[in-house]
Amino acid sequence: MSQDSFPALPGFYRLLFLYLEPMSTIAPFLMVWISPGSAWFHHELIPSDNGPTGVLSPRTQMAIWQLANCYLLLGLISSLVFRSVRDALPNNPAAQERILGASFLALGIADASAVLRTTLESQR
Repeated sequence: MSQDSFPALPGFYRLLFLYLEPMSTIAPFLMVWISPGSAWFHHELIPSDNGPTGVLSPRTQMAIWQLANCYLLLGLISSLVFRSVRDALPNNPAAQERILGASFLALGIADASAVLRTTLESQR
């Protein structure tokens, strides 16, 4: 596929959203499910003085697994859906931009709400 077939994601943005972003969002899924594991990941999210205990309650374990699956979903959307847009609409930059714009808006709202909630909670 030629580079010109995806004008909605030029240069650096193509590298970022087709390769780097998917790798960085799929990595937490692999860390939880393979190694170093869900207890380590939980400790990274919610640090404690004791360090990772290695034993999580079943509810906490399930929540961490679900979070890891959300990371996988985000990585797959960035990787597979954006490539499908490129391949299905190679000569239609306006349609590419509308689809990517909607995707980026959804990702941006999720990022902003996470930053806002974290900021508000850390000020308590």
